[in-house]
Parts: sequence; structure tokens; C-alpha cells
Amino acid sequence: MEYTDLIVIGAGIHGVGVAANAASRGLHVTVFEKDDIGSGTSNASTKLIHGGLRYLETFQYKLVQECLEQQSQLLSLAGHLVRPMEFIIPLEPSLRPQWMVQLGLLGYDVLRKSALPWSQLLTTNERENLGLFQTPSGAFRYWDCQTDDHRLCIMEAMLAKQLGAKFYRNSPVYNIQSTEGGWIVQAKTPYGSHTVCGKAIAMMTGPGIYHTLTKFGLNFDIPNISLIQGSHIILPKCYQGNHALATQQPDGRLVFFVPYQEKWMLVGSTDHVLEGSTPPPVVRISEQERDYLLQAAQMSFGSERIKDSDIVHEYAGIRCLLGDREPGAKTSRESQIIEYTCKQYHHSCVGLIGGKLTSWRATCEKIVSQLLPSFTYKTLKAQTDLVIPGSYKGWTLGDITESLSIQYQEMPSELIKRWARTYGLMTHTLLGSARTLSDLGEHLIPGLYAKEVEYLM
Repeated sequence: MEYTDLIVIGAGIHGVGVAANAASRGLHVTVFEKDDIGSGTSNASTKLIHGGLRYLETFQYKLVQECLEQQSQLLSLAGHLVRPMEFIIPLEPSLRPQWMVQLGLLGYDVLRKSALPWSQLLTTNERENLGLFQTPSGAFRYWDCQTDDHRLCIMEAMLAKQLGAKFYRNSPVYNIQSTEGGWIVQAKTPYGSHTVCGKAIAMMTGPGIYHTLTKFGLNFDIPNISLIQGSHIILPKCYQGNHALATQQPDGRLVFFVPYQEKWMLVGSTDHVLEGSTPPPVVRISEQERDYLLQAAQMSFGSERIKDSDIVHEYAGIRCLLGDREPGAKTSRESQIIEYTCKQYHHSCVGLIGGKLTSWRATCEKIVSQLLPSFTYKTLKAQTDLVIPGSYKGWTLGDITESLSIQYQEMPSELIKRWARTYGLMTHTLLGSARTLSDLGEHLIPGLYAKEVEYLM
């Protein structure tokens, strides 16, 4: 049997974040994930590190401020994966008048702590060149950040591993028991059953939190929760420029059009309330959601330019949020840490409801801090400014790309750019002594060579 301090169940962005934070404090950490790292909701976002401009409408100022503070940190600590992006929000006076949008953007700018530019009103010429089906009566530009959510999750897991955390992937937990010596957790790994004993558990199972707690008889006092499905489609990019668009829909929602992999655009997301407290075994976009996003694209760019057959990919993810499931009821985007203490032995187990990709590190620090009384020996203060593997503090994607271009001058610039935004400075590890294309092995598909596949494996 393996002995550890903290057992983390679930390796999405919050699971790996808790592992990294706890390991940075000197705790021994073991992580179980039933599938693969970041393969669930953490791989199904709109790929943005943003403050949540629309949350200002519902007066969630604390949430927006925390997200913007974390955005500023990640720009410095994960420069290859968190990149500034310009957003354009066309005005729709019947939904939100210009003064309301302008006031919201001003509040957004004031709350932001980073050096990103402040919002601006577009000129007439700029509005006419947006490539929209109809030129809006007004439009603003503001700034947020784009990311690769899956790579971000993987890199945080790599950081946790560098700090000493142990990971068991494809290892569903099938038994949890409280004993005098601590929590006993058993999981079915690819190599057989594995048993771990730890002082505390962090249940980071995302939308499956209620199902997991019920399954193992952990009687948490769980507030009202809703399972909210957010879906996206990917279409050929049909406007010029590297900016994203935040368009206002007739129902009041914002739908984003975000440049994706250069020639595509990501369209999302929806906000569909699911029935029950247990997520479906397979998460798929519904026909209703697909139609909603397609219609949003057609409203923006014209039905002649956007057809159903243009959809090249689609995906969906589920979030567990605070709030009632009644139609029209509000669900808060604030996260809540819930705690269960074994009555007989007083061992702690915490779970998370909600949580955002942008502010995962701040949330994970709170979770580990809440668990510290479970450990009898003194632990180190959390290191909250740990650089994501592949980055160098304060470096931007441009800095990293330039550095790689100088060192690997014989490599094609397009390859260097892709490696930079995917692996950052870990490209050095990927390439090793390779300096030319002939050093990369077999050319498997356009732009992908055997050496990169070997590194990924």
C-alpha cells in the first residue's frame, strides 16, 4: 500500500492545480484520473483566459476581479499558452445601449491589473471593415486572452509532477474508506488494483461531483446545483484580422467568434441546463445547440456564407454550477468549496462546485489552504508564482518564438511557430540534438514528424 498526504481524485484543471499547489507546500500528493489528464470539461472551453465581461451585468464584481488578476499573472507565467487577443463587440442598441456597454468596459478596464490596452470605440471605417453581414451602428474593442485549455492542463500536471506529485491515469477509483490511519482509496489502474492511504482527499471530479460523493457514501451538505452544458462548433474563418468577435444574441447572451488554428473560427458557447445531478456518460452537442450557434454565425456573416455543411468540428462540456435547475433561474459562476469530515476519525475531504479556467490557481490555493489542518506537521507557504513548464517569467509568445528561431535557424518558420505556442521552451526537450528536418525522422502527416510523436508519447 502506498502512503501519501493528499489524495486528489480527478485530473482536470482544478485537480492538477490542487496537486501542484499542495506539492509546492511540501506535501506528498497522489492523483487518480479515470480517463486522461484534462480530457473532460477542461478540454471543452472557449479557449479563453478572460475576466467574464458579461458577469458585470449580474454584479459578480469579485469574480471578475479575481479572474482579471489571475489573467495578469498567467500572462507573465505562461506566455506561450496565454496570449493577448483583441475582441470586438458590435453594438445592438435594442439589447444593450451604447452607454451600458461603454460603462461595462470601463469597469472591466479599471478592474484589470495587467498592461493590456484599454477599450476603445471603433471608427466608422473600422466598423465597415469588420466583414459582418450588416455594419453595426457602433462597436467597441477591448482585450482579453486566448489559450489552449488542454495544453494548459497538461503543463500544470507536468509542473505538479516536477514538484513530486504522482499521477495514475486511466485509473477509476472504486472504493473509498475512512480508517483510523487515514482515507483508504482503491483504484483500478492499467496495471491492476492500487491502494493508497492519505490524510485528506480533494474530490476534483467536476460535473460528476454529486454522483461521486453519493457513490462512496460521503454525506456532504451539497447546495442546489445545476449541470450546465456549453457547446461549440468550428467553422472556416470568414473575416479578416486576428481579432475575436463578441456578438450579442436576441436572448441577451454573448456568442464569441474566436480565431482558431489560423484558418478556422471557434463559435460558442451555449448554456443548456441538463436534467438531474449525474452527467451523461457521453457528452455531445445537441441539435438545438448546433442550430443556435449556426444561426448566430448566419446572423453575423449572412446565411449565404455559412451553411450547416461548413461545420468541421463540434464539442461539448459540462459545468457544475451553483443554482436551481428551474427554467430562467440564475446560476452563479462563483465557485464553492464544500467539506466533509469523517465523524469517527475526523479526516477531511473537500469538493469543488463551479470554478473557472481563468482563476483555477486562486481556487486551488484556497482548497489546499482549507485542508492544511489535516496535516500535523508544518508545511511551506504555497508558491503561487510558479512558472508553467515551457515558459520563462515575463516572456511572451513572441520572445519564445524569437529565441527558438535563433537556435533552430534551419527549421521551417511555421514549425517553429507551432512548437512555440504548443510546447514553448520545452521545444528544446522535444528536439534534443535535432537541427534540420532530416533529424526529425519520418514525415507522418503535413507538419508532423516522428520525433514529435515520440516526445508526446
